[in-house]
Amino acid sequence: MRGLVLAVLPVLAACGFSAPCKGSACVVPDDGAGPDTTVDLTCAAMWSFMPANFTPCTTSVHPALVLDTGDFTYSPQTGVLTNGSTTTLMLPTPTGSPRLLAIAGFELRAGASLEILGPDPLIIAVYGTATIAGVLKVSARGSAPGAGAAACAGGVGADANSALQKSAGGGGAGGAFGTIGAAGGTGDTSVAPTTAGGPEMTVQGSPTLVGLRGGCAGGMGGQEHNTAMATPGAGGGGGGAIQVTVRDTLLLTGQAHVEASGGGGRGADGIADGAGTHEGAGGGGGGSGGAIFLESRTITIASTVMLCANGGGGGGGSHHLNDGGPGDDGPCSMEDAPGGTSENTGVGGNGGALNVNPSVGGNGGGADAGGGGGGGGAGRIRVHAVSGAAPAGFLSSPAAVIN
Repeated sequence: MRGLVLAVLPVLAACGFSAPCKGSACVVPDDGAGPDTTVDLTCAAMWSFMPANFTPCTTSVHPALVLDTGDFTYSPQTGVLTNGSTTTLMLPTPTGSPRLLAIAGFELRAGASLEILGPDPLIIAVYGTATIAGVLKVSARGSAPGAGAAACAGGVGADANSALQKSAGGGGAGGAFGTIGAAGGTGDTSVAPTTAGGPEMTVQGSPTLVGLRGGCAGGMGGQEHNTAMATPGAGGGGGGAIQVTVRDTLLLTGQAHVEASGGGGRGADGIADGAGTHEGAGGGGGGSGGAIFLESRTITIASTVMLCANGGGGGGGSHHLNDGGPGDDGPCSMEDAPGGTSENTGVGGNGGALNVNPSVGGNGGGADAGGGGGGGGAGRIRVHAVSGAAPAGFLSSPAAVIN
């Protein structure tokens, strides 16, 4: 069994090959269907198609991976797979971006979740078959991006630039990817000129997901002018990017989820200085959804399976002493994420989802009222079955591009 990392040997002994994964993670012996390392001369011939974003048979292949019960995290940068706080396996990947985890087989069972960590997109390349019945996720949480979220510029709400606009920061725009990121609301509409919200962010990337990347973060809200004591809302993190490419057959069944949604923008803080001057600022824009790319010779997806890359809601602007509320993270459902609340009218915009564009942040409706952050755009989902019937009938938000 070539390609076995020594650090996994205690796990193998504990689980046993005859009955692996009793409440843990195990590597299991290659069943003979796939190569172990690049010295296997039949490797290239066994792939009936050329995968997107990587070339097979150019790196060592780990034994098959089975994840049973537990909430697992995996960092491709360190190679550490954990279940809670316990290091379970070491699965190193070559350097570069996207990261490439090559394994002989993959099973994510019902009752198990696997969250990918770190700055890079991840490709899970399976030299055999794969079954996903649990939850695989690269979603953002609040302002923390998902694994492989893109670095995107723009969308920042304007700072107030006049003493007449002393708490009138504009809201940040939502991040964009598969759809636009909605503009942030303007600050302090009681005086002219108002403070601009972050401008709408344009669509990014390609529907093919060739050149794997995640979504964009939302823009930060604008600062008030007078004392700079109020804190603008940070933008929500962009959803990450995950690609699962399987040489033979890929099955998604039961209540399986693959999640790459954006984070909710943060609400702005309100505060008063020692002289009693009221302060406020703009809410952060919601992060956009990221990328999900499923690719295999044949793919079967049950009607109960959910793929999601929804945008996060924008954060609310602050007004006087009242904080703006945070936008919701993009849900793994067919619904859009609500924007954050505001004591004034600077509410956050809703995030993008299936057939729903994100909504703009609300304008600050009075003196010292910050604008709301715009909603984050939806991400991108692609399902590519190289041969056989294209999968249909499963749940997807936004709508998946099939083949």
